[in-house]
Amino acid sequence: HRRLRDEGVPRAQIVERLASVSGTYVPSLYEVRYDEPCSPHGYTVPREGKDVPPVVYKRVVEDFGATNPLSQSCVPYAQLVHDRLSIEILRGCARGCRFCQAGMTYRPVRERSADQIVSSVIQGLEKTGYDEVSLTSLSTTDHSCIRDVLGRLNRRLEDTGIRVSIPSQRLDSFGVDMAESVAGEKKGGLTFAPEAGSQRMRDIINKNVTEEDMDRAAKAAFEAGWNRMKLYFMMGLPGERDEDIVAIANLADHVLELGRSVVPKARRGSISVSISVSVFIPKAATPFQWCPQLDYDDVKRRQKLLITSVRNRAVRVHYHDAETSLIEAALSRAGRDMTPVIIDAWRAGSRFDAWVEHFSLDNWKEAAAKNGIDLNELVHLPYELDWHLPWEHVSPGCSRGFLEREYRRSLEGVTTPDCTRTSCTGCGICPTLHAKNVLVGDRA
Repeated sequence: HRRLRDEGVPRAQIVERLASVSGTYVPSLYEVRYDEPCSPHGYTVPREGKDVPPVVYKRVVEDFGATNPLSQSCVPYAQLVHDRLSIEILRGCARGCRFCQAGMTYRPVRERSADQIVSSVIQGLEKTGYDEVSLTSLSTTDHSCIRDVLGRLNRRLEDTGIRVSIPSQRLDSFGVDMAESVAGEKKGGLTFAPEAGSQRMRDIINKNVTEEDMDRAAKAAFEAGWNRMKLYFMMGLPGERDEDIVAIANLADHVLELGRSVVPKARRGSISVSISVSVFIPKAATPFQWCPQLDYDDVKRRQKLLITSVRNRAVRVHYHDAETSLIEAALSRAGRDMTPVIIDAWRAGSRFDAWVEHFSLDNWKEAAAKNGIDLNELVHLPYELDWHLPWEHVSPGCSRGFLEREYRRSLEGVTTPDCTRTSCTGCGICPTLHAKNVLVGDRA
């Protein structure tokens, strides 16, 4: 690009040349059409006469271990929310949660070796001076050598005051030894993400964890000295009923009662459970991309149902704002026609919309109306399986056939296993991107 620019090649010619590079998408070389069965927001194809691929696939790092983690990062003068060193220990997740865009987008699974992780952590801490390091990934505890990594880091960092942290742990892979190696003597709280309160809903979303997993993890954690537990859920998932909302409250109450039953009497008053409930956002390139978001009024009703269904006051309930979730869904489901809406909302003063005190739904409604978009239709209209969708000209690699198959399996409540533990599930990533899962050890 720099060479062509320095040679005085016009920008239009430069971007056309760049479009020949695998994984490069040049929007100006594509146009929106409405002449086939498609969503109200059209679908995108190459402009006539432009020699560009109809689908642009992502680029993928095949050998993740051949790249070095960013251990020499800039240290800001100001204190940050996540004021720590972050080392990515693996990329990709094959658990197959049907709502999860990241899980579908970052496949295949590629792990770094234990030696590389430990070396990168030590070097990064020496160069940055941080007193905390986070071992990041979509599913850190799934790393086949995570216990070895944590053990070696604890020995290397003993008596330094440096803390090792990991994201929320999976219920079916939780181990007290792993949690203690992270927490040390400071046992604050543990975080898990059941995502749904009933087994029926967990099967629909392919979460592949059970209430027995929840009981086992909670019992072990409380007995080992933890007093606080945080649970993440979603509401408005495809196929959800009122009884599934009540099941969230029942599960939270059950975990609290279980914790109080397995600890000494003196600790019972300190046992607490908090639940955080977000609103389902249908995401592109997932099996639920055809699904609508729950109606705004129904979201508010179910949030109220959840609060009134919790029996114990020691269970704290937090839920996401329904209005911001509405705009998230609109941005997720639209096509290029949402661009002027975003610009007009910005011109109207929309800034820092993730903060409720800065968010204005009226700005977005007025911007949408000005550009002929009905937000309610955009968010709440089910998309037909045979429709062309606005985002399908760019692809992370999972085939449309796989996504449709997973959606149909969700309607039947049938789960799909993790391909790093069983055989290929046919997502299409490996043959399409000429890549494969790379594990440095055996996953149980």
